[in-house]
Amino acid sequence: TFKESFVISISFLLIFLILNTPFVAYVIPILGLFIMFSALYLILKRRNRKSDDLFIGSYPEIGSIIICLILAIFITGGVQSNLFFLLYFLLFGIAFLFEPFTIFVFVLGIGAVFLQNALMNDVFNNFIKLGSILLLSPIAFFVGKELKNREHERKTIEEKTDIILEDAQELRTSPTHKTFEEDEDID
Repeated sequence: TFKESFVISISFLLIFLILNTPFVAYVIPILGLFIMFSALYLILKRRNRKSDDLFIGSYPEIGSIIICLILAIFITGGVQSNLFFLLYFLLFGIAFLFEPFTIFVFVLGIGAVFLQNALMNDVFNNFIKLGSILLLSPIAFFVGKELKNREHERKTIEEKTDIILEDAQELRTSPTHKTFEEDEDID
């Protein structure tokens, strides 16, 4: 949980630094560089893994998705952007890929980054949009927690099944084991 929270925090720190320094004038080229480096990273990782999965949810992948998505939202209007709804998907995506607790770190990061932008223009509607993320975070937390619990139960069942199958195979191949048919022949 600490590493996952750290990845989310670093992502928001980078976004905050980009948006509150002279780099804000270069947001579009910075976004282009992040997308380019992320694509190269994915291609190189796929070649090394020799698998069909393009996206595995590693820390650099999630960090770059957070950075790219939020920078794209700021380029298109911040809280009033038509892309703002993508944060809802990202909220649930983090709940599925990371530990559910990290959702609250994500929500704090969104609040920190978007607060200044929300205080401009239509403040009431901006806070409704930010509040919707705050209201969805417990739902995403519980959905993520339930998913993790079911995944843990599935692994436990698979482990127990493997143990039972190994024991059954061992019993079947042991020299002292008599089958039902052998018992009938003796009688």
